[in-house]
Amino acid sequence: MKSFMGYISDLKTDLEKLEIRYQNQPAYPGKSIVLKGKALIIEAMQLKYSSEFFAGIDAKRDDYLTFAEEYDPIEKFFSGDQIGIFDKAIRLMKIYDESKTFIVDTLIESVVGEIKEILKSRTPYRQIFKLPELLDKFLELYGKLLVTMRKPVTAAIEEARKRVFDELKGKKCNEIISDKFYDRFKEISDKAEHCNNVATLQNIKVEADALKVRLLNEIASEEAKLEPPVVMPPMEGSETQLQPAPKPKIKKQKTISIKSVTVESTWQLETPEDVKRYIAALESKLINTLEEDTVINIEF
Repeated sequence: MKSFMGYISDLKTDLEKLEIRYQNQPAYPGKSIVLKGKALIIEAMQLKYSSEFFAGIDAKRDDYLTFAEEYDPIEKFFSGDQIGIFDKAIRLMKIYDESKTFIVDTLIESVVGEIKEILKSRTPYRQIFKLPELLDKFLELYGKLLVTMRKPVTAAIEEARKRVFDELKGKKCNEIISDKFYDRFKEISDKAEHCNNVATLQNIKVEADALKVRLLNEIASEEAKLEPPVVMPPMEGSETQLQPAPKPKIKKQKTISIKSVTVESTWQLETPEDVKRYIAALESKLINTLEEDTVINIEF
């Protein structure tokens, strides 16, 4: 009895360590079995006298044998190579789930279905050996999709970069901010190049447009700072020193994206009234963007 109590005490400690792992990753298999086993052990540890101990163990004999049989593959899962394979599958399926809205590929969906069937199995241990090949296939197909979807994103970044540097060309602030602008576009280009998530890749395209608008506004702001003061020649018979002229009101330049003006990505037109309705809504939004003493530049 004493040696048995020592054994189940150690086993209880092991099960509690597994509980922590389940808290960190609920997708791991076998949680219900571990909890059931812990409950059996706690019940056994409360049996203090030999007579009730042996009677209690005998009464739960089938439960203990079932737990021992079910716990063996769980123990091997956590102590061997299977958990590393399982972790990789969980990580890649998380990437897929974040991107699946943008993925229309029956081959990828088929492979994902096989992987998820194993991950969701109550007892996946005899199927985990299939995961490495399935994960390699997923990475191959997903990688090809990334290459295809990266092209328009790269083009959008390059278009934004060209627009900004065309605007910067010949400006007084060119030498002051051109290096910083170069770094900003390199940063977003590198982000797109190394991105392994289709959903994130689509967001980078939006970031490129936002960066373009931000930098165009920064150019206008820096140029305004570098405008020389306006001076007037002295009046006849007055001091020879030039006097500053009253500052003329200079309109501020502000750039916005058309995407911030109209949220609709498509217009559906059937009648002249449809055209008038969309135009009226656009006119209202454009009027709302106007600011006093400001020229609004809209980027398409």
